[in-house]
Amino acid sequence: MICSFKQYLHRAIWVAFAFIFILVGCTGQPTNPTAKLIQPERVDYSFVFNVRDMPDVEILDYWLKTERVDYTFTPSYYNKKIIQGEGTSGLAAKPTELYVKWRIKSSGQEYQDTVNVRQRLPKDMAGSTFTFLIKGAQLNVYLATRELRPADWPIQGDILYKNRKVLLLYPDQPQSPN
Repeated sequence: MICSFKQYLHRAIWVAFAFIFILVGCTGQPTNPTAKLIQPERVDYSFVFNVRDMPDVEILDYWLKTERVDYTFTPSYYNKKIIQGEGTSGLAAKPTELYVKWRIKSSGQEYQDTVNVRQRLPKDMAGSTFTFLIKGAQLNVYLATRELRPADWPIQGDILYKNRKVLLLYPDQPQSPN
């Protein structure tokens, strides 16, 4: 098959663009040199919740937004059944907003709450677990830090974290606990 010079040039340009696209994608470097300045810091933390031990509570929907505008963890968006206890961990942008919708089974009453946690989180949350519990009509949001709980620190949040220092982020703590 004989190609004209114009066809050859067209293919060469596409091959060059494909090579550059693959090279940039494999190195993980942003194509815009200033993009690194606006990308959010990534932190190693976990997001976990478990209401399986609360037989009168059913989670109907939830989402967790992060500093990365293009990422929101939300099962309902994917038509995924809401499991009453889920978790994920790894390197991710810090959470900025948590939404939870739940039902009290005995009364049928539904509640929902959206919490802006951006200013409530400590600057260093590496190794921590971001979690929530439902207490009737109240959503409680916690951060179980990697620190061991001092003897004079109250046990709060999920009993799973009773040996760790747990910070109540919502509803009572409006400022970042630095």
